[in-house]
Amino acid sequence: MLACGSSAQYTNGYMRSQEMKRTVGERWLAYVASLAPATRTLVPTLATRTLLKQWWASVPQALARLFQSDRVFAGLLALCYAFYLTPSGTNTLSRYDMVYALAHGTAIIDIHAGNTIDVSYYQGHWYSPRSLGLSILATPLLWLLGHVFTIDDTTRFTLTQQIAILNAFTVLPVAILCAVALRRFAAHLRPSLASTPLPMVVAGTFALGTLAFPFSTTFFSHAFGGGLAFIGFYLIFRARERENSGTWVALAGLLIGLAVISEYPVGVIVVVLFVYIWLVFPQQRIRMLSAFIAGLIPSVLLLGWYDWFAFGSPFHLSYAYVSDEAFSGQHQGFFGITTPHLDRLWSTLVFPRGLIMESPFLLLVPLGLIRWLRAGYRATARTAEHTGATATTMSSARRLRRWLATARATLQAPGAPEAIVVLAVTALYPLAISSYFLPMAGENLPGPRLLVPMLPFACLALIWVVDHPRRWLRIAMAVSLIYAIALSFLFVALGVRVYHTYVAFPLAELYWPLISSGVVPARNGSTPQSIFSLALGIPNSVAFWFLPTLLTVWTFLATRALATRRSHHHPPLPAATPAEPASERQTATPETAPTLDVATATAG
Repeated sequence: MLACGSSAQYTNGYMRSQEMKRTVGERWLAYVASLAPATRTLVPTLATRTLLKQWWASVPQALARLFQSDRVFAGLLALCYAFYLTPSGTNTLSRYDMVYALAHGTAIIDIHAGNTIDVSYYQGHWYSPRSLGLSILATPLLWLLGHVFTIDDTTRFTLTQQIAILNAFTVLPVAILCAVALRRFAAHLRPSLASTPLPMVVAGTFALGTLAFPFSTTFFSHAFGGGLAFIGFYLIFRARERENSGTWVALAGLLIGLAVISEYPVGVIVVVLFVYIWLVFPQQRIRMLSAFIAGLIPSVLLLGWYDWFAFGSPFHLSYAYVSDEAFSGQHQGFFGITTPHLDRLWSTLVFPRGLIMESPFLLLVPLGLIRWLRAGYRATARTAEHTGATATTMSSARRLRRWLATARATLQAPGAPEAIVVLAVTALYPLAISSYFLPMAGENLPGPRLLVPMLPFACLALIWVVDHPRRWLRIAMAVSLIYAIALSFLFVALGVRVYHTYVAFPLAELYWPLISSGVVPARNGSTPQSIFSLALGIPNSVAFWFLPTLLTVWTFLATRALATRRSHHHPPLPAATPAEPASERQTATPETAPTLDVATATAG
């Protein structure tokens, strides 16, 4: 027995020594093998495995359907725009002060004037110079909050939280509706692409890959005013095929009027839309222009009332009384607007924090406009080929008349008036902002916020780029989209703030510390609270990765749709007819509409 015991002891010791010699991987495999008898009972039956395979095969199609759903897209944007509570700053505090004063029956902000430098001084009192439209819309909401919470106790209900709630019920829904309207607008302009993911790619490119993303998360008026203006443009476009078109145009005027008194430079877009209405309603010009003006009147009267209420005259704007020396240029020219400056145009569009540096795909907007306008011209030119003599037998005067007739027909071709609007807004808006004494409108912001209202108009031209026959161009757009969405998210996670002492791309000083820890460096300000951290107590380092995960999935589907190979054919161009509804004319290479090949991506 002693021999047996010593033998067993020796054997156990030998086995332990051998176990120590084995690698961790070998021990893990041995452990898994030891569980094999128990796991056999858990192996699914053949029927279960068949169901699992069918479910897995349906996942790509389900993702494709979800990707093209307006409701899912709106939900994604709502989550992205509301996820972080952007810390209050000079601009948002000034607007909050205005809303607070109006909710208490006055325009005077004396009790809060010390929390911001954005103030106006008139007859011994302080006022907010912020525009009226967004503020007046938020006033009843803050009044209601004041009856539910103690808004004056900012230790429990901070100003950042109050401003986030105001933004969630004003700027955020308008920004989402603008993105959805952009998708539908693109689908109507290109009916052959309507059933594909490409219109959604264009809408997401605007909503997630431009400055519209960060400035939809904070209580600024740019995304709000620009969104209302673009929605109004879409309503006028759709009014052409409605029986009650006058009502639609009046509604568009109402929204655009609110946009102007929320973001004054939107007045440039109003002028362009007057011309658009004149072009697209040749038989009803006076009636439609009257309806549009009728829609604008309430906003004009509202602004006049506020100026009279605050400054004693309907013609006295708050910007006339700005007091801080940093805004002394406001008193030059027409409220700070003089003439365009090339250096200001360069700084807002290119370097160091211009639109193109942050959203490189905007370089493709001119290409989209060229293809768009060329489609309308070719359609009308083909019709002109069958009328009159050839160019070689015509006199110079007759050739000129024919060219003018072709140009006029091109302007009235389906889709051409919309292209003219996009071209005009994209060209005139940056010039108007470069005429302003402070084109960046703040040195600690991630980019030229004053150009945000132009972005949905510019991005609409990309619907003529996403199906370009050159695959390398679409891949280049996909790469720039990945970069732009990542950078836009970083701007949001930084609290829509990049301190002016940072270089153009502070990767090591600012971006990497944020990515590695989820905390904004103290030099750049406070770290924004996320709704996960606020409601569930999740650490910032963990909550930080939630939005990137969602954005990665969406970006993968979008880039896959852009990069998918597709065949091309060249059907003849149809002739343009005056009675034809506003729809797309095929381009010179109107290829077969692509589909989102998620199945191939999943299988590969």
